[in-house]
Amino acid sequence: MNDIIIKLDNLTKTYGKGKTSVLALNDVSLGVAKSDFTFIVGPSGSGKSTLLHCMCGLEEPTSGKCFWTGRNVYAMSDADRAIYRRGNIGFVFQMYNLIDELTAIENVVLPCFKNSRKDAFKKGVELLQYLGIKERMFDFPVRLSGGERQRVAIARALINDPEVILCDEPTGNLDEMACKNVMSLLNRLNKEDNKTIIMVTHNAGLVSDSSKIMRIESGAVMQ
Repeated sequence: MNDIIIKLDNLTKTYGKGKTSVLALNDVSLGVAKSDFTFIVGPSGSGKSTLLHCMCGLEEPTSGKCFWTGRNVYAMSDADRAIYRRGNIGFVFQMYNLIDELTAIENVVLPCFKNSRKDAFKKGVELLQYLGIKERMFDFPVRLSGGERQRVAIARALINDPEVILCDEPTGNLDEMACKNVMSLLNRLNKEDNKTIIMVTHNAGLVSDSSKIMRIESGAVMQ
């Protein structure tokens, strides 16, 4: 059995207080094993994105614990959590979150700003080549298609060689062909590079037979 790389214990997230409070996550406990490709599916507003944000240390839960490789994420200081996340977690957003004023390669290497610029650039070029978009490396995001922007976003998520890639609706803004290409890339990263991938989606048609599925409804996970 594979080792558990991310573990949540009784995670709850509430927004607001009193009568106006909203329960986004309701006592969620789950484990994700190393090298798994796990889908989190559910309708809009069910808590999928909140779960992913709490899971990766971007949003602190109201109660409960989150462990990465046995370490309690929310027992760390904010600075230590940011450092640990940067070295272990890659995040792919639905809206790409690229910086318009930077070229594709500059967006990719941005998380490596503290490293050697030469080494970071070399690795960034290799990633863009691996993802089939090297020829667009000096283009700005405005000149890229949606699928190309998402490949740049995936390369950026991979630049620090994370163990886990978290994807928040990464195909939500893509046409059918671009969606297939991105899913092919993610499956290749999982199967060939043994990356652990957790993907939030409302599109159950993307789920393959070999994937693991967690369903979330009204903030509660039904595995």
